[in-house]
Amino acid sequence: MRVALQFRRGPLLVGMFLPLASLLLCALAFGRAKAAQPTDTTICQLVKHPQEFNKKVVRVRALVESDGIEHTVLLDESCESQGVVPWVSRENSEHSDIEKLHDAIFRRGRPGTTGKRITGVFTGTFSWHRRKIPSRVLALKSVADLHVQIGPGKNP
Repeated sequence: MRVALQFRRGPLLVGMFLPLASLLLCALAFGRAKAAQPTDTTICQLVKHPQEFNKKVVRVRALVESDGIEHTVLLDESCESQGVVPWVSRENSEHSDIEKLHDAIFRRGRPGTTGKRITGVFTGTFSWHRRKIPSRVLALKSVADLHVQIGPGKNP
């Protein structure tokens, strides 16, 4: 003898499903919103404690130094001896804020930062690799509050 199970669609099933689905959607949305929020920190903290920030989205205020050819680094004036290398993915390279940074480094005045002072707020995913060069990289997602000063004495 076989027993057939039947589910009836009715107010009870819908009444249980909708609140659970709503709760799940809210939890997912909250988790994404929380995960997307960058951690405010400094270049000095990234340099001192890279393992704490590895693979996390961070936001830092920094000074940009570049030779205008292939080396660019984000620095903090309170710990200038070491910095973080900014990296831009192909998909983010056309964002207007990142294009403004590129223009500031390579198209305003001479290429690089000689004779320029470039500062801004940089947001991206920080990566740390103990045995790689560069060991500290910030995959840029956005650049805000970009300031460019051009003139003698801005960078030796």
